Parts: sequence; C-alpha cells; structure tokens
Amino acid sequence: MPVVPPGTADVVVTNAHGKSTLADAFTCYAWPPVFSSDARHLDADPPMAHASVSPRICCDGRHAWVVWFDKRNGKHDVYLNRSEDGGMSWLTEDVRLNTNGAGASESWGPQICCHGTYVFVVWADDRQGEHDVYLAASRDGGATWTSSDIRLDTDTPGSVPSRQPQICSDGARVYVTWYDDSLSGSDVYATASRPQP
Repeated sequence: MPVVPPGTADVVVTNAHGKSTLADAFTCYAWPPVFSSDARHLDADPPMAHASVSPRICCDGRHAWVVWFDKRNGKHDVYLNRSEDGGMSWLTEDVRLNTNGAGASESWGPQICCHGTYVFVVWADDRQGEHDVYLAASRDGGATWTSSDIRLDTDTPGSVPSRQPQICSDGARVYVTWYDDSLSGSDVYATASRPQP
C-alpha cells in the first residue's frame, strides 16, 4: 500500500485504475471542505418564477448531474443540469427528461444514479392515469438521452399508483425499486436491467 507523508493530506481515497503517479492514484480532499462563494442557478427559468423542488445529485470524477422537478409548464416536469468541470460551469439551458410533452402530466420525485458516463434517472408520472414509474438513460454523460421514457412497472398502465422510485447501479446493471399503492394495501417491487453492452 502506498505511503503518504504525514501532513500532506487529511483524507486520501485510492482508486483501482493502476495509475502510476500520485496525482492519478489518489484524490486528496481539502479539509475542512472549501466551497465556492457563489452558488449556481441551475434551473433555466427566471429566478423565483416557479417552484423548482427536490433536487438530487450524482457525481463521477469531475462530472456532476442534478435533477429536480418544476412547474414552469403548468404541470411538473423533470429537468436535469450537468457540469463537466467539477462544478465550475453548468449548462446554460437545462434539459427536460420526460418525453411526453412539456406540462402534459405530473412528473414527480426524480432520483438519479451514475457510473462513469452512464447516467440514469427515474421518476413517477400520471400520463396514463395513476402514477407509473419511468426511466431516462444516457451513456454519454448526459449529452444525449433515450428517445422515449422507459416504463418500469408492469401492471396495466395507469391502473395502480406506483410511487417513490429509487435507483442504483453497480456499473453493469441498474436496479430500481418502488411501491405500488391501492385501497387494499401496498407492495414493494424491484427490477434490474441486463448488463450494459
């Protein structure tokens, strides 16, 4: 195991990429953490114009992605912004992820996970009646996304409320869980993707 001279870093995290230089082999965090003095406005509508809520964030290296939902189009849509330089800059225009039309349905509670350049977002929306669980995916760091949302719950579309999806990935598969709600009770479901190509 490499030895770091005393006093040179407070927190050291090694990676498994077999890099030969200290800069490549370690990530050293300043301690205590130091943040920029200006928080960035990520939603592209005018400040305080609409309620943008429930942000979720994921990062991998110097790439970071933030999702939230807001009501700028009359009903809630899911939006994303991304940074490729450690949060120094962000897209000037955010990206709407639900593909069924702006403000066409209530899209709620997005969750995000990432692994390398693969990014996955899930949420629940009521485009077919009751809420169903949908997923959008990118394999190029968020530059492009699946052309249509992928519905994950397998009951009759819009028949039973499917709520509060959660998501994670191990780099080969994507795992999603949620619960279905009805007058008689609720049940928890999970699904997993096939390994990534």
